[in-house]
Amino acid sequence: MAILSVDAGTTGVTVNAVANGIGNGFNQGGNALTSSSGGVTITANAQAGGNGYYSTGTITATGQAVTISTTTTTGIGINDTGAITAGVVTITGTQTTATATATPVTVTGLITANSVTITGNGGAATTIVSLGAVTINAGGGNLTVTANNVAAGGTTGITQ
Repeated sequence: MAILSVDAGTTGVTVNAVANGIGNGFNQGGNALTSSSGGVTITANAQAGGNGYYSTGTITATGQAVTISTTTTTGIGINDTGAITAGVVTITGTQTTATATATPVTVTGLITANSVTITGNGGAATTIVSLGAVTINAGGGNLTVTANNVAAGGTTGITQ
């Protein structure tokens, strides 16, 4: 397993990826991302049915921000089954095609943080946000999950 570890002051880990045509924006695979300072920011965009961000690996940024943001046309925005440990976690997946049927946000690994905000904006998927276990640290804030699709009713917004 490859490990990306950053100990560079407040720099943190930043990934910006774009897949034009069929393909994935950023595939972390089973690799671990670790930041001791500065947090982790992943921005991944994909077109033509590709996935924005895929991971089975962990993200560790204890006490820091972890932000994952994707935009896809019809594909899966975020498919993350690895654990995330952070201070503040913000995850946003957006599909831009009204007829898209892929789940915009799947985050089924354990999330442990002080506060968690997850937003899924989808086309016509049967599930907009699929969520696993979440642990809010003692003294932490809120868990906020928002699921929006193109047409109200008829679909499951959030599953856990």
